[in-house]
Amino acid sequence: RKICDENYEMKRENERMKYEVAQLKHKYGNENIESEIKIIENQEKEKDCKIQQLEEQKRIQETEIIKLIEENQKEKQEKERKEEEINKLKEENKKIKEENEKLKPKPPQVNSSVNSDFPIAIHNPDPSDIDFSDIDGRMKKITKKQDKDNTISLTQVLENGIWEIETEFSGDHKWTCIGVMKDSFNFKAGQYSTGYSDQCVSYCSKQWNNGSIYYKDNWTSGNKGFSAGQKVKEQFDSEKGTLIFFVDGVQEPVYISGIKEKVRFFV
Repeated sequence: RKICDENYEMKRENERMKYEVAQLKHKYGNENIESEIKIIENQEKEKDCKIQQLEEQKRIQETEIIKLIEENQKEKQEKERKEEEINKLKEENKKIKEENEKLKPKPPQVNSSVNSDFPIAIHNPDPSDIDFSDIDGRMKKITKKQDKDNTISLTQVLENGIWEIETEFSGDHKWTCIGVMKDSFNFKAGQYSTGYSDQCVSYCSKQWNNGSIYYKDNWTSGNKGFSAGQKVKEQFDSEKGTLIFFVDGVQEPVYISGIKEKVRFFV
């Protein structure tokens, strides 16, 4: 019964609407009504299209926003990763530097128990050029009289302890060196130490090669060297095999280690 009533009401509503449309067509004309209906339908379609366009723009914008967020997140992660790598490399470099410092040979410490008051005697390869004289019973003076190459070695063999000798030069230092030489070797007249680097360790003056050390055909820079009027000391430790140098009481940074042969001082 209820369904029949609803159908009846719907039929009546439909007929009423048809009647109103017919009345409007009669009043305004059938073509005008159809035209108005089409205009309204077109407007509705345009609204629907606009809504769809706006929805599509919104979807595109949301997609781009999500993409930008993801890219920013990736950039942030990449930045954090690089910072982590940089910090890791810094830490590794720090450890390497610490290890290098541990491995770096330490300059030998100055030992107060040294043989410095030993009798000084020399091998004189050229008496016509070299004069050897006593000053006070302890200090000696070597005078070079001619402008030619010559090297003077001491007779004392440096073994069983620490040995040192202090020298002061005057005059021209163009070819001046001090150092140690193998005990088995002796200079002849006209010879100079840097010509026999397999037999000698030569520490040069400032004027001659700017204080470099020459040993086994290898020049090593880093020391300041010595000049006229300065006290230059060399110290040899026969147990450690080290040879270090001092200028006016200040230790030079470059020294020689690993000397195993019996050696003597030369000037």
